[in-house]
Amino acid sequence: MIVVEFFDVGESRQVPWPRRPQAARLLAALADPGRRFDAVVVGEFELAFYGNRFRDLAPLFHLHGVRLWLPEPNGPVDASNELHLSLLALLGVHSKREVQRSRFRAKAAMRAQVVEQGRHLGGVERRRR
Repeated sequence: MIVVEFFDVGESRQVPWPRRPQAARLLAALADPGRRFDAVVVGEFELAFYGNRFRDLAPLFHLHGVRLWLPEPNGPVDASNELHLSLLALLGVHSKREVQRSRFRAKAAMRAQVVEQGRHLGGVERRRR
């Protein structure tokens, strides 16, 4: 049963959880003994755990007795299972790769606009005399 939701809409996956409003709220709720949940379901790993963030946050979930459920391992994550840990490390790298690819594509498109269209893409434009 879903009792509470935490969605950081519009936040970069690169931002650490304590600096993302809803993720920070989730971290605070983990430490609350009166919380209304004993598991967290993450729908998209890549958006929640950038790089090695899972490795950093897993002990906190374990400390507070909260299970983490993900679609990739088909349910709860078992932090003692090497296969699960390898899968999650791979997904973290994939998340980082997606960010780098998006950045590369955006910069390439901006360069093309400058070269092909003569567009000015920022800064102070100086008029030629």
